Amino acid sequence: ETGENVLEVTTIRLPQTENGPARFIKVLHDVTREREIEHLKSEFVSIASHQLRTPLSGIKWMVKMVLDGDVGALNDEQADFLHKVYESNERMIHLVNDLLNVSRIEEGRTTFTFVEFNITALLRDIIDADSPVFANKKLTFKTNAKEAGEIIVNGDQEKISLALTNLIDNAIKYTPAKGALSIMVNSADGGAEIVISDTGIGIKDDDQKKLFKKFFRAESASKVEGTGLGLFIVKNIITKHKGKIAVESSLGEGTTFRVWLPG
Repeated sequence: ETGENVLEVTTIRLPQTENGPARFIKVLHDVTREREIEHLKSEFVSIASHQLRTPLSGIKWMVKMVLDGDVGALNDEQADFLHKVYESNERMIHLVNDLLNVSRIEEGRTTFTFVEFNITALLRDIIDADSPVFANKKLTFKTNAKEAGEIIVNGDQEKISLALTNLIDNAIKYTPAKGALSIMVNSADGGAEIVISDTGIGIKDDDQKKLFKKFFRAESASKVEGTGLGLFIVKNIITKHKGKIAVESSLGEGTTFRVWLPG
């Protein structure tokens, strides 16, 4: 970066002659305009998302009131129609929240409050919240979080909850009914390792390399609704905690995510 210009520098090593000095070429590319466009795009997404959030929350509240019978009884057809409206609105709220999170990450506006907390207890809360979904999909579910002892990590509990919830929700979403899901937590290297495994659709090798890129969706996931933002957000949260995340997957057989967080 020089003054107000942003330069991208590429260094290329030239073939070296026998006993000759090492030679390099540096290529400078002015990417100021590209960065400005990226900034404007992020700013637009942030403003648009903020503007959408309020009316979407209002729609959710009003539809919930009608579904709860606060304005009169509904027949089955009306209730079914409104449930679909409610679910569509929930998906839009989820998308807006993802866009806002991405915008904050890219603009460096995400704040982290680090405290020591019990990751096992946090996992138990997430699992309890998702229990009805496990039952609805008739998933075979296994976890050691119920009986595992206290494991302390140092981090932003809300952000880590978001990251783990995203990973678990993905495992549920991409695993067919009557499949299997496993969530394990153990002490490891002075911190905690969380292993989330499923018997879902899996991810091919080429797609695994791009999995944490913004808006990327694996080819195998194209028929399942999603934004391509969740894993980008997860990766950034784990990185900010100086943690690690890795994926192992076989197409058609399932996927395992391993997350390590420092204590």
